[in-house]
Amino acid sequence: MNSVGPLPPDPLRDFFFPRGIVVIGVSRDPTRLGYGLARNVVRCSPAPVHLVHPEGGEWQGRTLHRAVSEVPRPVDLALLLLPAAKVADALRESAQAGVRAAIVESGGFREAGEAGARLEAELAAVARECGVRLIGPNCIGVVDTHLPLDTTFLPPRDDRAGTIAFVSHSGATCSAMLERALLEGWGFSRVISLGNQADVGEAEALLSLAHDPHTQAIALYLEGIQDGERFLAAARGVAQVKPIVALKVGRSAEGQRAARSHTGALASSDRAVEAAFAHCGILRAHTVEEMIVLARGLAHLKPSSGPRVAILTNAGGPGVMAADLLGEKGLELAQISAGTRARLAERLPLAAARGNPVDMLASAGAAEHAECARLLLEEAATDALIVTIVPPPMHDVVAVAEALSPILRSAVKPAAVCIMGGASAAKARQRLREAGVMECGYPSEAVLAISAAWRRTAIQSPRGESLAARSSTVGGPAREKLAPLSTGKPEAIAAFELAQAIGLDCPAWQFAADEAQAADAAANVGWPVALKAVAQRVAHKSEAGGVALGLVNEGEVREAYRRMRLEVEAYAGKGAWQGALVQAMAPAGQEVIVGAVRDAQFGPLLMFGSGGKEVEGMGDVAFALAPVTLAEAEAMLWRTWAGRRLGGVRGARAANREAVLDALAAIEGLMLTHPGLLEFEVNPLIVTAHEAWAVDVRGRIEEGSGHR
Repeated sequence: MNSVGPLPPDPLRDFFFPRGIVVIGVSRDPTRLGYGLARNVVRCSPAPVHLVHPEGGEWQGRTLHRAVSEVPRPVDLALLLLPAAKVADALRESAQAGVRAAIVESGGFREAGEAGARLEAELAAVARECGVRLIGPNCIGVVDTHLPLDTTFLPPRDDRAGTIAFVSHSGATCSAMLERALLEGWGFSRVISLGNQADVGEAEALLSLAHDPHTQAIALYLEGIQDGERFLAAARGVAQVKPIVALKVGRSAEGQRAARSHTGALASSDRAVEAAFAHCGILRAHTVEEMIVLARGLAHLKPSSGPRVAILTNAGGPGVMAADLLGEKGLELAQISAGTRARLAERLPLAAARGNPVDMLASAGAAEHAECARLLLEEAATDALIVTIVPPPMHDVVAVAEALSPILRSAVKPAAVCIMGGASAAKARQRLREAGVMECGYPSEAVLAISAAWRRTAIQSPRGESLAARSSTVGGPAREKLAPLSTGKPEAIAAFELAQAIGLDCPAWQFAADEAQAADAAANVGWPVALKAVAQRVAHKSEAGGVALGLVNEGEVREAYRRMRLEVEAYAGKGAWQGALVQAMAPAGQEVIVGAVRDAQFGPLLMFGSGGKEVEGMGDVAFALAPVTLAEAEAMLWRTWAGRRLGGVRGARAANREAVLDALAAIEGLMLTHPGLLEFEVNPLIVTAHEAWAVDVRGRIEEGSGHR
């Protein structure tokens, strides 16, 4: 049981615990993949293995059945490595023999072009029709090092049984990771190669791994996400019981092509992924090395109760490197108490540094390392420990590692050890690894691992108060105002009406269809006024000459209206002009942007950042996937300079942070209750010490959605 409810049953049980396995596509040629597949599964399978070849005969002394129908029952799992055009028929025959799960390792499907895509669609249809779950095609299979089970065609290996599961869209990356783990002396619990995901995708893989008792952490290599909604639902539940780290490749700097707002343009697919991962508790890696360190840290380190880190070193440089990196990863140097510093002084030379980092100097041996580590772990002001070691000139670094191991392994706080150097350092790290201690080769890796232990604790904490609870204004009035966005009323006017319907404060305004109406409107809303073009095919008014500010009399309004119409029509073409918005000038304050865009995969993304016409150039923005908690909204603000500036940093006048949160809550509620709304943005929202004014508003509704 977890905070989002009980996990469903293991959807991949038949892949790992079959009563029998049939291999279809066996080869007698040792250079063919079909030979490697048969070799591996015969060598590593807890269930009976049956081999199929249309010619019959024998393979390594085993019977080759001519067809699946000849295979002894029961048989639950089929491994298929045939030409793509033959796979669908073979799957149907397998289902008739009782097979409930199949791994298709053949290529030549969607990845090979249009003809292959048709074969893949046929394969998926057969799987659905026959009730068979399918991994692949175009994958290398699955591995379980504890059963053991190896359904790949890779060269034979003696995999070390480990605690990290790896799920990958890339079969080649699976192969590389297995080789790397073997070389470095650590291991995976399971490896799942998903391939083209004609059926089984990331969500099922995550749910299955949540049930595996040997998996302590899950690493994902993703080239895309099959179904955003299913992925989020699965990841939210699984992340509460087992930590997840993901490397998502194929990042794009392009904004959404159809976006009309700054929010939409800035919400690239990669930002959506970033927000989605944060929302469901996935730690994101940006390189393979980072993924491995995070996964190993999550699997082996105890949870951290806070961000305060003590650093113990026998060389100043590595200790300073670690200290410099703490802030970047959300950690901080612990303030070591006077009592602990005094006890350290009793065990160290006079020249040693006893603050934090604690520098024992190069003369420190095994006893000093062990005793100082124990003292720092017992210190109440520390939540975690990093030990950085350069092989000491007068002591055996392996002996140092052996002295540290029992202390770090038995501690209730997380501790990571970095041993820099060559052969002797590698041997010492191996001893730590064998003892179950998190070890690495560089200070940056140790900091990253400890940050994972702290972030993991934060992910498992209760989500807290909902941001949407701050807003109760997104009911009937807002729903009624959505209709004009799709019925021909000028978008700018409808967007302002919608902003007012959800409780945002807007300066007084009127729409003017000609310059006489503009002059009358200015007198009505009160001087000074702003004049803003209302026109089709104009995404950003200032670029088209469609904004005039601080107009103080009728003559200025009329002149600005005439000039603006000419410039906008020159920019957007004849017929674009619809009129102008006459608006009372807002008071001076901090300009921010608040908005939301509906991501096709994950749903509404909230945005906050520095506002104004240069928002895209500045890029000072942060996103969060709705629904968000109040704490998550606060964190989104603090990730930007604009959000920190609301508090009055560097001499700036403090602005009303609560009004910004209220605006975000109203926008979030609007997006969550109106799935036809694609974008909604206020830029700028002018924030003063007491209030916030929505000065310019944009909205876009899905064509044909009406006002649902």
